[in-house]
Amino acid sequence: MRLPGFVGGRPTGRALAAVQFVISASALLLVVTTAGLFVLQRVAREEALRDATELTRVVTDVAIRPHVSRALLDGDPVALAGLEAAEGAVLGDVIVRIKLWAPDGRIVWSDENRLIGTAPGASSDIVEVARTGVADAEFADPTAGEHAFEQGQGELLEVYVPVVAADGTRLVAETYQTSGRVAAATHAIWWSYLPVMLIALLALALAQLPLALWWGRRSRAEAEERVELLARAELARQDERSRIASDLHDTVVQDLAGMAFDLAATASSVHRRSTEELATTLREGAETSRSSIAQLRAMLIKLHPGDAPPIDLARELPELAADLKGRGVRVDVDIDPVSLDHELRALLFRAAQEGIRNVARHAAATRATISLTARDGVATLLIEDDGQGMSSRDLVKQRAAGHVGLTLLADRVRAQQGELTISSEPGRGTRLVVWLPLEARKAG
Repeated sequence: MRLPGFVGGRPTGRALAAVQFVISASALLLVVTTAGLFVLQRVAREEALRDATELTRVVTDVAIRPHVSRALLDGDPVALAGLEAAEGAVLGDVIVRIKLWAPDGRIVWSDENRLIGTAPGASSDIVEVARTGVADAEFADPTAGEHAFEQGQGELLEVYVPVVAADGTRLVAETYQTSGRVAAATHAIWWSYLPVMLIALLALALAQLPLALWWGRRSRAEAEERVELLARAELARQDERSRIASDLHDTVVQDLAGMAFDLAATASSVHRRSTEELATTLREGAETSRSSIAQLRAMLIKLHPGDAPPIDLARELPELAADLKGRGVRVDVDIDPVSLDHELRALLFRAAQEGIRNVARHAAATRATISLTARDGVATLLIEDDGQGMSSRDLVKQRAAGHVGLTLLADRVRAQQGELTISSEPGRGTRLVVWLPLEARKAG
């Protein structure tokens, strides 16, 4: 059974499952991609900062440290001249400023002569590098007062590395590097890792394909099952309506119609009827009315039972047999004590109703048997008659005419892991047997 992709403009069935999967898969890929790009950007930036720090360390070790001595702390012109001679090896397109800080917060040397000898105070970064000997790097705030001589250089990267002279003098070298090199390094690293991330995302997307296929099949199966259940429910509803209409026609309507004919005939000849005859007709009419009311009330209770007590098969099955006896059929009833849950009792009662109704309507039987036994963990219901029987062609005609009570009943029995069989031949009666396990076990 094929399902429409959309009903009333809303996705249903397989289309709905596809939409849900696409949305969930897209959301997952978006989250993973966003997180991956964030992590990749951070890794690339940190790697670029490490490169900038390593550059400062190499430059200071090669060009600066050999000229650092205790005399530099005292402003010795020779020591300062040595650093000025090394200045050209340090500054360039990448490093645009260099400062040497004493632990007390003085700038003992810088390529900017106006800074030499000033004491702006050591920042927390300088103090930490001097104490631990671990280099540090961060982006500078170009508006800070300490960067008055670096205005116009754009965003700069501050790198701090410790410098230890041969005589044990400890200083901190601070270099300012242009952010363009860091950005370029970040970009290069980012693009080197990007293909790996894209391959991982592609693998993740491909890994979801089996799940998508499974989900689509499952959703389609569930949708088809819902459609089938709705169709069966509609068939059951139509069958129940047909059964109620048939019951009313065969009982209440027939009785009331007969009473109406009797009353009409009596009314047309009332002047010729004796008082006893009139009383008899009225009593029969009253009895028919009471019987019809009782039948209608019983039917209403079945349609809306409310808090009805559990079904007692030992009582209900003989009452069903009474309807056949009222039609002149000799009925043998044999009911064993059977312990069943409510669902199985209701199913056996429904099967007995259907079987006895078919005997009353179609069998033209003179004798029938109703039995319920329990052996070897199986409950067996038997409805048998000696009527005119039927052929397989008769069953096909009944189904074609919309009589699907037995078909629906068989489905319900199979759902309880039971079995329903009908054996019949024209002129040799009909035998309906229902087998059910004593404990309800849903199939599947």
